[in-house]
Amino acid sequence: MKIVYFDIISGVSGNMILGSLLDAGLPALYLKEELLKLKLEFYDIKIEKQSKNHITGTLFKVNVNLEKQPHRKFSEIETLLNESDLSSAIREKSLSIFEKLAQAESKVHGIPVNLVHFHEVGAIDSIIDITGSVIGLDYFKPDRIHSAKVVNGHGGLISSSHGKLPNPAPATLEVLKGIPCENINIKEELTTPTGASILAMLVDEFSAPPDINISSIGYGCVRL
Repeated sequence: MKIVYFDIISGVSGNMILGSLLDAGLPALYLKEELLKLKLEFYDIKIEKQSKNHITGTLFKVNVNLEKQPHRKFSEIETLLNESDLSSAIREKSLSIFEKLAQAESKVHGIPVNLVHFHEVGAIDSIIDITGSVIGLDYFKPDRIHSAKVVNGHGGLISSSHGKLPNPAPATLEVLKGIPCENINIKEELTTPTGASILAMLVDEFSAPPDINISSIGYGCVRL
């Protein structure tokens, strides 16, 4: 049995998940070729090795021409995925993650899911992070996906398109309902709604590391 295990050392975001998958052996060229099937424009991807506290990991970052990128509604993202050339399995899993996010935003802001107008979630970098994470996991073809409990920062305020929000963000907490979490006294956003939603929809079990023979290890960096 092949298992992917996410060890959530200091939170999780979409680009951290992708960085860790690339660091563990996901070929960058394969990922980029698959992402072209989304038929998106006006962005480029940066992948580079970085060292944090003398440990080398991989940074994945999407650079976007903001003037040419709209903030998409859930229905627009659904159409984008359904009209892509991605496999049906990747389309369906990616869409389930966006649905999870839409439901969280709907609950937090008190509006119907079909009226949720995404900002960070509907921006191209989140579309790439979510779809890319699904592509990366599909490449490894694990039988099961496990994860440690999710680590959240706590206290202070974080910036968003909606203004200043409490930390953790309300949408993140909504997504993490029923998932084991640890809150630590760091006044920064450690877990994003995107990262939380990817784990919520793809992880089979949240637990301590299972007994395994390790074949590859990857570290995902979060910022420059």
